[in-house]
Amino acid sequence: MTVLHRVVSACAAEVTVLRRAITSWARALGLDDDKVQDLALAVHEAMANVVDHAYRGDDGPMEVRAWPHQGSVIVVVSDHGSWRTPTPHAEGYTTRGRGLKLIKTLADEVAVQAGERGTALRMTWSQVGLP
Repeated sequence: MTVLHRVVSACAAEVTVLRRAITSWARALGLDDDKVQDLALAVHEAMANVVDHAYRGDDGPMEVRAWPHQGSVIVVVSDHGSWRTPTPHAEGYTTRGRGLKLIKTLADEVAVQAGERGTALRMTWSQVGLP
């Protein structure tokens, strides 16, 4: 089975491109439309968190890895930054704050590993009908 792996600059334009890529990848695996949409939205939210919170100043790298595993699908979105809270008056600031809650609703399992070398968000969709 196929693995999706991309490393791009953590910017909004790349989020759009990668959302299309993850959607196509999930469809090619044979996931049903509901799972494809759940996966695409959760991954989009995880990538948006990287763009909004991971880097101070210049954009850094954002990595997306996705693979099937024993009838499930696993996706990891990671960065090499450190958490930063947007300032209320910054350009593009929103009061969203619900991305992780949404991700936890859409995926069967969610694990966040944060440290000095960045953050990795691992999402699993179990028993999605893959061999």
